[in-house]
Amino acid sequence: MGIDSYIDTVVTSVEHGYRKPHPSIYAEALGRLGVEASSTVFVNDNYQADYLGPKQMGMTAYHISSKPNDSVPEIEQLRSLADLPDRLARTR
Repeated sequence: MGIDSYIDTVVTSVEHGYRKPHPSIYAEALGRLGVEASSTVFVNDNYQADYLGPKQMGMTAYHISSKPNDSVPEIEQLRSLADLPDRLARTR
């Protein structure tokens, strides 16, 4: 899909010990990257765990769904992961 250059680390709940949306799992990823939440993009397909959690931490979050979600601003909605490179280019 051509997005591997956008992914710098992966943190799993199995290795970390907490599941999303627990704030510590996001803090772990940010610590590994050595970045602030405000400079991070989180891509997700679960509104509660994967969209709200990162947003509450101050990250930019994109929600992937085949159906529009009225709770997510249109600019933060993706129909597929393949849409991410274009969206990132348009929002920089």
